[in-house]
Amino acid sequence: MFNQLNHNTMKKYRLILFAVLAVTLASCSTTTKIYQVYDVESTDLKQSDGCLAFSNEDCEITYASMWAEGGDVSFVFENKTDKDIYLYMSKSFFIRNGVAYDYYDDKEYSKTSTISLGASEAYAASAYGKFITNGGRYYPGTVSKVVTGEAGIASSYGVSTKEPELICVPAHSMKIIPGFSISKYFYLDCDDKDFNTPKKKSNTINYSKDNSPVVFRNRIAYAYGTSDEIKYIDNEFYVSSVTNYKDKEGVTYELSKEKDCISKKETETSNSLISGSKRFYNTKSETESHPFGVVAFIIAILGAIVVVKNLF
Repeated sequence: MFNQLNHNTMKKYRLILFAVLAVTLASCSTTTKIYQVYDVESTDLKQSDGCLAFSNEDCEITYASMWAEGGDVSFVFENKTDKDIYLYMSKSFFIRNGVAYDYYDDKEYSKTSTISLGASEAYAASAYGKFITNGGRYYPGTVSKVVTGEAGIASSYGVSTKEPELICVPAHSMKIIPGFSISKYFYLDCDDKDFNTPKKKSNTINYSKDNSPVVFRNRIAYAYGTSDEIKYIDNEFYVSSVTNYKDKEGVTYELSKEKDCISKKETETSNSLISGSKRFYNTKSETESHPFGVVAFIIAILGAIVVVKNLF
């Protein structure tokens, strides 16, 4: 009698375990990340070392790399003349799909430094600092001082800097001008579901300037002096293709080695295979159920029915 009761109990436990396992399998899902990559072209800019660049008798403007989430149209302004050139930021605009955003917002940004006696100091720098939502503007980066070690006395101070309305670029020199984010919009095609959710390989849609989803311009105003006639440069771009990659394909990297000329030490740098100076990207996460989810769910229901019958 005891052995029979024990056998029935174990049988019930096995049935319960079977049902729980089936339900678990039915509810299994994975989250993948989709990388949407945008190629950028221009009809009035030339190719220079893989980058887009504009040049006239006064200056050369180079868009060194747009590769960032949402894009980045920061640029290098090089003064080719023997005179100082002044950039009029209050008369310069980033224009996306016909909507203009001001380069000059009359804002202030600040940085804080810490001084500590008897401690070691390290410095950390970023290319760009604060990211604001007004059109997606990148503000100038700051250098922060990090103090570590045993310190008896410590103090900190902050410096507030006003955004310049005029930027002077000295003769035969250059300056980096923080730009805007290009677009944070994730494009979906209502007529092509395979494009929206790539299965094994990437999917691409190509565009001309006339039907591009994103057309943007940099309108830059400059002069030789504050009383001279203002000149204008209008650099225009458009998204020429949109490609969707699944996370495994999108985050594939290759390693490159660089050797320091003094210490001869080699450092490895990883570069995404889908990145490019004339490209930018956006991402989104997508949850997928396993193919056997429906079958497992049916098995779970049947198993639950069997368990209930055997319990009662």
